[in-house]
This record gives sequence, C-alpha cells and structure tokens, in this order.
Amino acid sequence: MDVLKISERLIEEKSKDAMKFTRTSMKVLKGLAGFCLCASMLLKDPDPITLSQAFAIFTLLCFSELCTCCKRLERSLHYIMFWGLDLASLQAAYFRFPQYSGLFLAIATQLFIQGHLEYATSEYYGYILIVLNTLLWLIASFVVGAINFSAPFEIYFTIIFGTILRFFWLKFRFQRYTQETLYKIAISNHENNISALLQGIPEGIVVVDKNFSIKMHNSAYESIFQNSTLAETQYLKKRHNENYKKNLSLKEDVEQFFNSKNIKDNFGILCLGDIRIDCSAAKILWNDENAVVITFRDVTALIDMEKQIRKKSTTLKHLREVSHELKTPLNVIIHEQTEVLQNSKFLSEETKSQLNKSLSMSYVLLNSIRDILDFNQIQCANFKLCNNTFVLKSFIDECLTIAKFAFGDHDNKTKAFNLNIDPLVPFYMNTDKSRLRQVLVSLLTNPAAFQSESINVGIKRKGLFVRFVLKIFHKGLANSFTSGVKFRIASSIVEKISGKPLRVEIGPFVSVMKFDIADVLDNEESEIPDEGFAKWPLSLGRTLISKEPELIDILIVDDMEFNLTVLKRILENLHNNCKCSGSHQEFVVHTANSGSEAINMITKMNEKDSGYKIIIMDCQMPEMNGWEATKKIRQMFQNGEISILPYIIAYSAFDSNKDIEKCLKSGMSSHISKPCHHEELCKVLSEWLSKPIQKI
Repeated sequence: MDVLKISERLIEEKSKDAMKFTRTSMKVLKGLAGFCLCASMLLKDPDPITLSQAFAIFTLLCFSELCTCCKRLERSLHYIMFWGLDLASLQAAYFRFPQYSGLFLAIATQLFIQGHLEYATSEYYGYILIVLNTLLWLIASFVVGAINFSAPFEIYFTIIFGTILRFFWLKFRFQRYTQETLYKIAISNHENNISALLQGIPEGIVVVDKNFSIKMHNSAYESIFQNSTLAETQYLKKRHNENYKKNLSLKEDVEQFFNSKNIKDNFGILCLGDIRIDCSAAKILWNDENAVVITFRDVTALIDMEKQIRKKSTTLKHLREVSHELKTPLNVIIHEQTEVLQNSKFLSEETKSQLNKSLSMSYVLLNSIRDILDFNQIQCANFKLCNNTFVLKSFIDECLTIAKFAFGDHDNKTKAFNLNIDPLVPFYMNTDKSRLRQVLVSLLTNPAAFQSESINVGIKRKGLFVRFVLKIFHKGLANSFTSGVKFRIASSIVEKISGKPLRVEIGPFVSVMKFDIADVLDNEESEIPDEGFAKWPLSLGRTLISKEPELIDILIVDDMEFNLTVLKRILENLHNNCKCSGSHQEFVVHTANSGSEAINMITKMNEKDSGYKIIIMDCQMPEMNGWEATKKIRQMFQNGEISILPYIIAYSAFDSNKDIEKCLKSGMSSHISKPCHHEELCKVLSEWLSKPIQKI
C-alpha cells in the first residue's frame, strides 16, 4: 500500500473516530446545559448571562442532532461549539470572574486538548489549532491588561513551554494513532486475504456455534449444498466415525464434539443425494466465542475410483489364480517335453520336429499368460519392477532361443537371427531381467515378425544407457507392428524401466524398433555370485540320508505329485542336461507333500545331526502353505529346535512382484517361477549352495 493511500486511510479513520468522540461529548454537554437551565429556573435571581449561554448551547446541540444526515453541517456546528466554549471560558476568566482566571484557564486548556485536538483530523491541522488558541488567549490577556510587555519572563516562558508541550503531545498522539491505524489496516488486509483464500478453497467451510447456528461459510459450501441444509445430510453407515455411531445427524456430532476433549476430529462421509462428502471438524474461537469450523470435501470421485481399483484388484487376483492354474500343468508339459527331447536317441526326426513345435507353442502360451497378467497389472497401476544383475550376452542368447522356439525354428534354418553386440557394451546389466526378457520376446514374436525373412538384434552403448535395436526385414509394408496387446505391454514396460518410450520406424522392407535401458554396471563394479557349486557333504547317511559325501540333499515341497516327480527328475539329471558353463554337482532329492510334512522331515534330519541346505518350496498348499512353513522353520531355528537353517527357494506359478515380496518377507531366500529353464534353476542353486552354512 503506497503512502497516499495510507494517508487517505488515516484521515478516514481519524474522521470516524473524531465524529464518534464529538457526538458523545455533545450529548454529555447537552445534558449539562439542560441541567443548568433547570437549575437556573429554580433560583430566585438567576444569572442572565449563564442562563442565556446555557439556552444557546442547548438549542445549538439539539439542532446539531437533527443534522446528522448532513455530516458537513454537523461538523461545522461542532466547530462552532468548540470555539464557543473557548470564548465562554475566555469571558469567564477575564471579564466575569477575574478572581478565578487561573481555574478557567486550566479548564479551557483541558477542553482544548480533549476537544479541539481530539477533533483534529490531521496533524498539521492540530498545529494550526494550537497556534490559534495560544494567540487568542495572548491577545485577550493583553487587551484586558492581564499581561503586558513588562511582565516577568517566567510568564512568557510558561506560555511558550505549554505550547511546545502541546506540539509534542499532538505529535506523539498522531504517531500512536498512525500505528494503531496501520495495525487495523494490516488486520483488515489479513482478514480480506483470509476471506479471499477461504472463498477460493475448493473444500466447503462453515463455522457454527454451540447452537449449530452458522457464523460464516465460503462459496464452496454453497456450491456443495446448494439448496440443501446441514440438517438434511445423512451418513454412510460404513463410513461414519465409530466414536459418533450413536448419533443420527451432523448436529448431534457437533454437540458431542463440543463436549469432548478433542481439538479436531473426522466425523465420516455424508451422503447428499449422489454426492459423497468427507466431513471433519476443529475447535476455534470466533469473535471470542467457542465455535467449530467444519470442512466438507467432495470425495465422490475418490470413492468411485476406490471402487474401481477394488474391482480391478479383485479381477487381478482372479487372473493370478487362473494364471497359476494354467501354468501349473504347463510346467509339467514343458519339462516333460524337454526331458523327452534331451533323451531323444530313439526318436525319429519327424517326431523330434513335432515335439519341438509343441514345445515352442508351450513357450508362446506361457508368454501369453504372463502378458495377460501384466496387462491387467498395468491397468490396475499395480505394476512394479524388481532389479537384478545378470550377464547380458547369456541373457540375449536365452531370449533368442525362446523366440526360435516360438517360430519353431530351432536350427535357424527358416529364419535368420543375427546378433551384433558392440564391444563397449558392459558385460553385466542391472535391471528387471524378467521384464526385459518379456519385452524382447514380445517384440521378436510380434505377429508381423512371423512374416519376416530375418531379424537383426543390435546392442550398443549410448551414454549411461544400453540401446537395443531390433531390425525386422520383411517383404512389402508391415502395418501390424504397433497393434496388439504384446506391443502395448512391451511399450509400457520399456517406459517403466527407462522412462523413455519405445520408438518404432516402419519402412517398406525393414522396420526398426529401438529402446534404451539404464542401470548399467561396469565389469569392475559388478558383484556377480559365483556360479560354481560349493561341495557341501552334509548327508551322513541313515534311512533317507545319502551315504555319498559328495552328494547334496535337497528337499522339494509340493502338494502335487506330478510336480514333485518332474522337478525331482530334473534335479537328479541336472548335471547331464544343464548347458551352462559352470560346474555341476549331483543331488539326492527328497520330497514332501505339504509344509507340515517338510517340517517333520527337517526335525528328523536334525535328530541325525544333519539337515538340508536347500529346500525348494511351493507356496500354495493345503494344511500348511509354503509361507507358513518357512516362518515355522525360521522360528524353529531361532528357538534352537533345529541346528541348521536351510536356504528356502520359492518355486511357484505365482510370480508377480507382490508374490515375490511376500515370499521374501516370509523368510525365503529366492524365487523361481514355474516353469523355469534348467540353466535358471542351476544358477539359483549354485548361488545359494555357494553360501556358508547357517548353523547354530
């Protein structure tokens, strides 16, 4: 606010206060004048001058009260009244009662200060009044001979000193008044700002007292309630605060809140037609009275969104269950077909080809199941990443192998897959391996890719990113690259991993897909677990215990017999069938049909002063599931009931990030998804067998 506006505001405020003061003063003076008139009439010989002065004052004051509609005339009459009182004091002091001149002079001085100066609307006008009043009394004193030029110096000094004191009094008075006015202006501005802020808040705000009378509300409150009132609102029964359940209306809640010790509270959600309103309250002081400010927030959209999320979460849960039921038999099919093909000495070439095609379609079906689940996770905003470190070259070979399976081209005869990795690309990567595999497989097995002649996969370093470039050579123009669920899922995953979109360039004979992946690890900074097996001669050999010191006992826990049979055969033949470059160890495999049976077997092993180092645990089982069994085993180790704590690896078709987190929280060491490749199983076993024994 600039100086001119402040001055105008000061004059305006001072004029208002001066008018209030003079009106009050004039009422008091009118009463005194009326009293003098009555008293003079009761006297036998009243003083005519006093009677006439009292009558004139009384008449003038009565007339001024009739002029309140005209402020200028009223103000002029007040000026006349003040100067008239000065002249009356002067007359009484020097002409009528000279013996009491000192008393009248003091009274006149007090009237001047409390009358003229209080009525002054500006500081400079007050200075002028002081000068005029001083000159009036000096001139009158010289005229009547009260003082002359030969008067003692002390008289003039007193007059001058009194005038200077008036100047300083007026200066101090206006400074204090200026501060008070500026404080009022600041408060007024704050009130206006707060009022504007309250009006701009989208939440409805209303202030009520103990009697539930509305003291203030903002515009949002009006827009929310419109033609309705607070008394018409009702609570959603499931969303009403437990502390106020017995109340039937908002008014009763407010009354209970007034009598409680709580400073603030939430009442619940009100129902106003189709609108849902969240209602909360806080205690405040409003004009020095206890009040409650109630805030209303329209949560209709949030509740609808919550219902949609709950519905989508239910759908996702059902899909995960269906996915589990589909992947469980698919796990057996893939492993059985793989076992047959790896022991295919007596099979004809035609039979091998048919089995390879069947195995390829099984992998395509598995990938499609995962795609459907991921698509719903993306739709439900429940899609999370789980980073891990892996060897990039081996990973790309694995993806190309899956793609070849999908095309039914195991020998690279009908479709050429060319891989070109830049030497600058790091040996290791740290990102979500399963999601990146899903992206590459989805893009490589895109519907348009089935019509291609060859596919080139290029990987190069691009700053802190690794760029993947897929070139698909085809005849004519391909228009189906960006259509279908596979591409949409791949595009969403790429954006989740790197924060950059998947780019597609479609040409008449070649189409290019590019994406960047961050989180690159250099060779020196990587810490990759050793893939070699550590020999752990734990079995001491009685009943179920292996007598061979170089064999390692592994326990498999699954409620389905054929899953146990398949996985047991895989583990027993892993040293022959796994194609990874690491060393392999032979295992003695034990099986259990439930979590409780597994705990009994672990207890028996402990009685023989031995134990399992690895347990491969299914999660969804009757009686005691895998998560409960894992917690029980860890509790037994902590209580000293068993001396060796095995590393527990989850082996389940439930493979979402939520499921993996649940496994890790229960105490499991790792997770393998059903079905898995021999090499993947071998790597996980190698990692945990290389760890030291967890022993008391």
